[in-house]
Amino acid sequence: MDMKRMLAQAQVIQGKLTKFKKEEFTFSDIDGLVKIIITGGRKLVSINIEGLLKEAENDYSSINDMLQTELNKALKKIDEKEKNIAGNF
Repeated sequence: MDMKRMLAQAQVIQGKLTKFKKEEFTFSDIDGLVKIIITGGRKLVSINIEGLLKEAENDYSSINDMLQTELNKALKKIDEKEKNIAGNF
């Protein structure tokens, strides 16, 4: 692959990644107890835990565990989406 073509491909990928980092993605657990909105740039936009609070009956440990689990899942999915955009470049 010649340099001009590689540079053009890199610019296209950079443009896609820049757009991706501004996009908002919504993640929710199976039961809908936790809803997380996060950008591709990993900025937390919102967390809705109203259902979790009702379900967990103020059990701090359960609430903490569920939030941590769901946030980590959301971040992992963002990483996977970013890798799909960048490909093998």
